[in-house]
Amino acid sequence: MRRPLFLLASIVLVAVIAGAATASPVQRTAASAGTCALTPASGFASCPGVDLHGKDLSGKNLRRADLKGADLTGANLLGTKLPAANLSKAKLAKATLDGVNLSFANLTFAKLAGASLYGATLISANFAGADLSGADLTNANLTGANLSFADLSKANLTHANLSSANLNGAKLPGSNLDNVNFVGTNLSRANLTRANMSSTTLSGAYLFATNMTGANLKNASFLGADLTGAILKDNKRGQNDWIGATCPNGQPVKTAC
Repeated sequence: MRRPLFLLASIVLVAVIAGAATASPVQRTAASAGTCALTPASGFASCPGVDLHGKDLSGKNLRRADLKGADLTGANLLGTKLPAANLSKAKLAKATLDGVNLSFANLTFAKLAGASLYGATLISANFAGADLSGADLTNANLTGANLSFADLSKANLTHANLSSANLNGAKLPGSNLDNVNFVGTNLSRANLTRANMSSTTLSGAYLFATNMTGANLKNASFLGADLTGAILKDNKRGQNDWIGATCPNGQPVKTAC
């Protein structure tokens, strides 16, 4: 009876050594922090609270990884694949996330101040309550994303796609929204004071009680938008499309709101 048991133990030992040898660089790096492991059922990284600040994770596949509360401050995640990952309350200030895939990821209350997300794919990502102040989201795809009550103060969203996104109560004062696609977007109660909304498309957008004081609205399209209760004053205007819009007084537009 001893020989079969000895043989079984040897097989298990070989399997453990083989598994350790094939671990990805990300898994080994995270594991060195003592808080990262693979979930037995899925094999996806489970690293809540892991310290990876300043690490180079560029191009890695971290699909569905659990990085809740992780410290990724200043980390390099250039082109990293993180769809459906959990980054809730993660620290990503000044991190490089250019070209990253965070579609359907959970980034609620994450700290992304000053982060670079140029050309990032953020479809249906959840940024509710997140800090994106001063972040670069140029050319980012945020279709259907949840940015409710997120802080996007002075963020750069030039040419970003936020169609059908939820920005209810979001803070965007002083942000650059030049040529942004807000088609069908919910911007109710959002703060857009002094924002640059030049050539922004807001067709069918919902702007209930939205504050656009001092915003640059030149060439912006409000085709079919609902601006009931919105604040429009001290704006730069010109070549605006108001056809089918509902003005702040709740009445259909006649010539302009």
